[in-house]
Amino acid sequence: MINNLFDHKLFQNTVIALLAELSGKINSLEETVGGVFALLQNVCRCEICTIMIKDADDGLLVYNANNSGYTQKTAEDFKAITIADFNTHFSDYKVVTNEVKDFFHAGENDSKIESYIMLTLKNSGEDFATVHIGASIKEYFSPLILENLNVFLSSASPLIANALNLRQMDIMQKKTRSAFARYVPMDVMDEIIKKSLAQSTQGETRSVAILFSDIRSFTTISENTQAQELVDFLNYYFSKMGDEILDEGGSIDKFIGDAIMAVFGAPKTLENAAANGIRAAIRMIKACSGLDTSGIILPKAGFGIGVGVNYGECVVGNIGFQNKQDYTVIGDSVNLASRLEGITKYYQHPIIVSEFAYNAAKDHFIFRKADSIRVKGKDIPVGIYAVYDAWQGEADEETPDTLVIDREALDQYNKGLKLFHMREFETAKQYFNNGKEIENKAGKDDYLSSLYLERIAEYQANPPPPDWDGTTTMAEK
Repeated sequence: MINNLFDHKLFQNTVIALLAELSGKINSLEETVGGVFALLQNVCRCEICTIMIKDADDGLLVYNANNSGYTQKTAEDFKAITIADFNTHFSDYKVVTNEVKDFFHAGENDSKIESYIMLTLKNSGEDFATVHIGASIKEYFSPLILENLNVFLSSASPLIANALNLRQMDIMQKKTRSAFARYVPMDVMDEIIKKSLAQSTQGETRSVAILFSDIRSFTTISENTQAQELVDFLNYYFSKMGDEILDEGGSIDKFIGDAIMAVFGAPKTLENAAANGIRAAIRMIKACSGLDTSGIILPKAGFGIGVGVNYGECVVGNIGFQNKQDYTVIGDSVNLASRLEGITKYYQHPIIVSEFAYNAAKDHFIFRKADSIRVKGKDIPVGIYAVYDAWQGEADEETPDTLVIDREALDQYNKGLKLFHMREFETAKQYFNNGKEIENKAGKDDYLSSLYLERIAEYQANPPPPDWDGTTTMAEK
């Protein structure tokens, strides 16, 4: 049992770590459920437990763990209760077939089960399984125990759902092989499948757009929000953001804590992957205004995200080993996309893209060059651009102010930027001040103009060296 059970944050981190470790080891649904049974004993007094999962074709998968060795009669009585509760909860689900797996068999423990609870597992917002737990202590399932169980099961649900999907796909593959065996010899079919699997591990170089997003001040949010509410919000948030990405033809590569990595142009080829990636970023920013954040405690600045988008060549393919592979992208272009997301905080703009994404999609959006940067570990500078969705006075109600810019203000800024790189600092200052004033009249603070005004003041006091190229070197990743 976890000694720090009452420390919610430590408990949450421990649960996530244990489940992450489990996800890297499992090869089947049975192993997944067995691992969940084992971890449940670290979460609560799980003396006897049953997990019942809805399967394809009206099937039912039943997994039992008589951890405390209850007698056969007690185990049978517990089983009867679980079946009745499952049928009540899924009253419209008519079971045609069922499979039963017992992890621990009946023993000689003649204690009575004094406490019982049924909880559900969800996939895409819908219940797909029930978890039944019994203990010999009266009134054992206190609010705190239930909260910890909910946190654990919310994190375990995707693991079980994924393992269930893999099981169903494996069964479908076997049925397909059997069906084709009527037309193709089995040994030929096996060779075809073997070659397909071998080809699936071969990588290829593709030009793709990579998107990284991150929730602002997530550490503060997580420190002040209850564990269950935080897990529920993240699942809700990922669902909303995922919809925007998928609608633009992207694929979710992975979730990293509160961050999202998405790819556009692989495996599905897109006409302009960079434009799709940037459009998805804009849609994500817009969607944030409609999120229900009532369940979490926000910082003073409110809820926001930063998104970085890069475009370039990557190696794409299935990476891993024979028991676990992920279709993913690797390369410097991926690393730069991650850096771009990180510097949205420094430039105080929600979407920052590279010059490569800009060049590929410059006719589709409004861009403002923010800087030329040299990221840590690289010598060649990269131009970066802030993205806008509409001109001042032409934006609809759904477009946040951060994605709107005045035409004249942008023109003044661009002229100031050219003069800045020509070392004409005094004249550049006038243009930056003009742009800043226009934005101020619209009730907005033009941070980028303010940033260059600060740099001009510094360079006028301490002129840059002769080989100065106007590039900003980022000290952090």
